[in-house]
Amino acid sequence: MSAATLTEIDPAPEAVANIAAVEEAAASRAPGALLMSAGTVGSGLLAYAFNAVAARTLGPDAYGPIAVLWAAMFLVAVVLFRPVEQTLSRAVAERTAVGQDARPVVRPVAALAVATALAAIAACAVAWGAITDRLFDGQSMLTAMLVVGIAGYGASYFVRGLVGGRRWYAGYGVLLLADGGVRLALVLPLYVWASSSLAAAALAAAAIAGAVAPLVLRGRTTITHLSGTEAGAPFRLGSAAGFAASTMVLAAGDQILLSGGPVLVMLHGGENASKAAGLVFAATMLVRAPAYLFQGVAAALLPNLTTMLAQDDEHGFRRAVARTVAILAAFAGLMVLGAFAVGPTVMGILYGDGFDAGRTELALLAAGAGGYLVAATLSQAALARDEAVGAAAIWAASAAIFVILELTLSGDALMRVALAFCVATLCNAAAFWALSFVRRTGARTAPNLRLAAADADQ
Repeated sequence: MSAATLTEIDPAPEAVANIAAVEEAAASRAPGALLMSAGTVGSGLLAYAFNAVAARTLGPDAYGPIAVLWAAMFLVAVVLFRPVEQTLSRAVAERTAVGQDARPVVRPVAALAVATALAAIAACAVAWGAITDRLFDGQSMLTAMLVVGIAGYGASYFVRGLVGGRRWYAGYGVLLLADGGVRLALVLPLYVWASSSLAAAALAAAAIAGAVAPLVLRGRTTITHLSGTEAGAPFRLGSAAGFAASTMVLAAGDQILLSGGPVLVMLHGGENASKAAGLVFAATMLVRAPAYLFQGVAAALLPNLTTMLAQDDEHGFRRAVARTVAILAAFAGLMVLGAFAVGPTVMGILYGDGFDAGRTELALLAAGAGGYLVAATLSQAALARDEAVGAAAIWAASAAIFVILELTLSGDALMRVALAFCVATLCNAAAFWALSFVRRTGARTAPNLRLAAADADQ
């Protein structure tokens, strides 16, 4: 992949610098912020490289099931385990900010992660035949790797929660690099032996590598020594169940938007469904660099915003959110221009013959990525303010819009997915902006109401 060729649509040097600035600001210049920035950017580039190798060596038809495996693995893993990460990250950050012991938080959340993983594995075992036939063209090896990947990402997201809650950004950066690096290293033999099974094994192994990587670093004591100067109140998982349930709904909406397109295309079936699903995934992957870059921003943003609120730093909270939204929205605007100008050419260069997409479809996908970034940032702010229920409702509504539009629109698969994604994510961002506007209006009105009540008492 030529960096010069992709400069209009891949993270350009200026854009990468802006993303790094966001992460360093979100991390409040914490040690390891630079490494996390490198890990975040590297993760996105390594994801591109993996899919470029897989697409070129396997071809459009054989690449389709691998694209669906990627989409299904992350859809299931994020929906099930991102709530584990964010519940753990938020609770550990809150306790660490006031010097309390965080160990009582870790044990019940670990039990929840294990139980969730076992339930997911059992569900896959029961539906093994249907998954294999409907999603993977009868390739049972891909179903097996889906199960391994789900278990691996269960461990990975638990470790992410610990690392993020402790604000150990070097560890998070290494986790992201290990995930992407192992995936790419294991898929390179496809140039010698073109095998869908090998590509699937690379996806599953990446999940395990990411979970293990921070645990072997010298700084791992950051997440193994969680005691504080105060004991703090006991942590009961039931008390966090509402937050976890809301973040699960939120994660489901998030992943339906990001990864649901290829899965919906495959479930539709029909002639050349695998090829169409592969094309949809490849086009989506081409313009979703900001979504990959945002995972590092999000890892720093939630615990840091939570810390700011715990320390009554409302001004810093609003400034961090506004700056992040502005930079990521500007980056997304560049992506739209790049996608329209050189997107089809880059598709051919990156993925090879048979991966053809129009300028309009790619520009719509890029605009949708911009809406996703703004919504995701404002969503982190809502979670930090303990507004998980409202955030979950917004994500669920936008996911419903996406699915309904994809199922009812006419035209080819890529145009349906692109238009549905763009409309749904922009509606998502608008809803979060409205929520924040209502909150600001209420915050300004409340002091005036209190003063009026005091005058009336006098």
